[in-house]
Amino acid sequence: MQKPRIYDISLPVSEQVTKYGGDNQPVFKTLTRSTEFYTITSTAITCSVHTGTHVDSPKHLFPAGYGIDEVPLEYLVGACAVVQVPEDAGVITQEHLQNHATLIAKHKRVLFKTRDYKRWIDAAHKFTPEYVYLAADAAEWLAGQGVKLVGIDYLSVDPYMDD
Repeated sequence: MQKPRIYDISLPVSEQVTKYGGDNQPVFKTLTRSTEFYTITSTAITCSVHTGTHVDSPKHLFPAGYGIDEVPLEYLVGACAVVQVPEDAGVITQEHLQNHATLIAKHKRVLFKTRDYKRWIDAAHKFTPEYVYLAADAAEWLAGQGVKLVGIDYLSVDPYMDD
């Protein structure tokens, strides 16, 4: 039996990581505590929870939704459909999804590869509000398919500054 492969696609968090819009840059502070027998060194990190690779729960957009502490771990780990979005697409539409409907139905987890993945080649790039996002009707379609996880290669699935 073939062992499943695990791919870690998370971004490292540093003081240079690209931050979303008005969020603050992460700040790292070295803390030490000494006694006559030992010295303990640790690091404190202050940042928005929307720094780098992160997970939003339904409550992020819907006040009646469940919080991040209630997201079942099995939603976050497992096989997924990877949908490559055409380079010229600025919005992920329902049409992009329907072309992959069988794969999405099988896995219930979807990761989108958009043109934005190239931005991370320069880890210190400045935030770009013109990123590829998920159209509302596409999000509704995914929810209707019972999809448990949606991931994208930039900092949000929502249009920048959209209500």
